[in-house]
Order: sequence, then structure tokens, then C-alpha cells
Amino acid sequence: MRAFLSLGLIIVSSGAFAAPAPATAPQTAVSSDLASVPGNAMRLSQLANPTDKILELGLKAFQAGFDGELKKSPEDAAFFAKNPGLQEAIWEASRPLVRTHLLASIPSQQRRYAEFYTSKFSTDEIDQLVSFYSSPTGTKVIRAMYAGVDLGKLAELSSPGGKVSARQVEELKSSSMSGLADEFDADDWRSIFTFMSAPVHAKLLKLAPEFNQLVADIGNEPTPELDAALDKVVREVVADYFAKRKAKSQT
Repeated sequence: MRAFLSLGLIIVSSGAFAAPAPATAPQTAVSSDLASVPGNAMRLSQLANPTDKILELGLKAFQAGFDGELKKSPEDAAFFAKNPGLQEAIWEASRPLVRTHLLASIPSQQRRYAEFYTSKFSTDEIDQLVSFYSSPTGTKVIRAMYAGVDLGKLAELSSPGGKVSARQVEELKSSSMSGLADEFDADDWRSIFTFMSAPVHAKLLKLAPEFNQLVADIGNEPTPELDAALDKVVREVVADYFAKRKAKSQT
């Protein structure tokens, strides 16, 4: 249950209009114990990785992965077809656990992204990025990207036990940008073209593969406590479901 729980953390500041990343990307090492992270770096991380959007997409990713696994297994699909309501009961019982896990992990992950920015960008460059992504146009870009994520592609990356690559992160991000143009008016386009002409935008494109690798690394980290809690709640839901069915059949 690990890979798809962090895919909501895709950063749009790695290039809102970036070209696809190379097929391979270097490993990115970012310390998680820096003494401090400059305030604007954390602000940039929170702007580009808003908690509410990450939470919403993370829950969608979890359900997409769950549903996707059923499609791969005719036996499981048949089992749930014979037991109406069980799949929904499992999801409803699991959702609070996933939500709690995401809310607990998001601040740490936002910090890791902020550390990446601190290690790669100057203070002035971070200020420029904050200026754009806190503007009405930048806010619109972020909102549209999260809304535009292809749930089909998300489900493909959400298989429990699967590994996410930097290339897959880029492909998912690119798919989310397909409908961005419909969101912009003339003022937005002026802001976008101004931003794209700035050196910091070129740097974003250059660093995109490294950042995608960081996103993939975070997405691939194991979540043993969550896995154990989900396993427990699934067993309880299944036992309760069949106990109620048995009791009903005996009345």
C-alpha cells in the first residue's frame, strides 16, 4: 500500500510547462535533518504541494489502486460480485486510516521538498518561484494540475508492492497538464510567458528529472504501520460482514 500514497506530492514548480523528462534520472540525495529550512523554501513547497490537494489526490489514488487490483484478478472481482457491499465497506473502513496517514506524513514530505529547493536554488530564485506560484495565475496552474491528474494512469502506478520510477512520475505529471490551457485568460498567458522567459524557469526544467526521482523515492518508501493497520481493519470488516450475513440467514 505504499507507492500510490505519495503521488499527490507531484510538484508543479518542477516546470508547469516542462518537456518530458529523460528516460533515466540521477538519484537525488536530500538530507532530512537540515538544521533549518528557509521560510520561503517551505512556503514554496506548501504552495506547490498544498495539503488539501495532496490529501484529496492521495485518497483517490488509494481507491484507484484498490479498484485496479480487482480488475487484475478475476477471482477477487468475482468474490466481491458475490458479496455486494463488502468492497464498499472495506473502502469506508480503510479511508480514515489512509487519511490519518497522509495528514501525518505530508508535513515531513513538504519539508523534504523544501530542502531540495534550498539545495538547488538561490534565495532570490526561490523568491521568484514563490512570487509566481502565489499569484492568481500560479494558483490556477496548481489547482488545474491536481484536478487534471489522469486517474487511469494513477491506478497503473498504484499497485501495492509496485515501484514508481522518475519517468512514470513525469508521465503522470505531463498527463495532468493536458487541459491547463482551458483555464487561462489573457492576463494569465501574459504572466505565464513572463515566467517562462525567466532563467529560473529554465533551471526548473533542467532539475525536473532530479525532482521526479525524489518524488518517486518518497512514493516507494514502505509504510509498515499503515499496512498492518489496513490488514487488521480489512480482516475485521470481512469477519463482521459474514457474521451479519450468517445471523441474517438464521432469522
